[in-house]
Amino acid sequence: MNALVAIGPAILRVIGMNPQRIASRETGRVIVTPTFGGNDIQLTGSDPKETSIDAETLPQTLGGTDAVTLLTAYQRLQTPVPFIRLSASFLGLVSTGSVIVKELEVDEERLHPRDGLGRIMRMRVTLVHSGDLFGWGLSFL
Repeated sequence: MNALVAIGPAILRVIGMNPQRIASRETGRVIVTPTFGGNDIQLTGSDPKETSIDAETLPQTLGGTDAVTLLTAYQRLQTPVPFIRLSASFLGLVSTGSVIVKELEVDEERLHPRDGLGRIMRMRVTLVHSGDLFGWGLSFL
């Protein structure tokens, strides 16, 4: 078993497009209005959870460009897909629903003369957790 993260059928593996860093971000909306007696604070809910994943591969040696191609298609189509992350003891953790690819950034270094791809390919993908499972309206929140 060499899959570490699955974003739909785009799989980030030990050999191939390898995840180097995963960061999550959750924020709440707080409106502060200054008044004569201090500040009036209004809580208006939370923003959707975001997860960023940095991954890297050597495409000519290890492959991994298939994951970039799939994630590019998901980003363009804005298709909700499941997000599964490997945890301790080979246990897969499913997020609380689907994710949507918000941003995808691909960086290539030292272009190879044979195929034009970078010898080192780095990727950063930002996912927004949509809160429902596979876009079907199911939720586990």
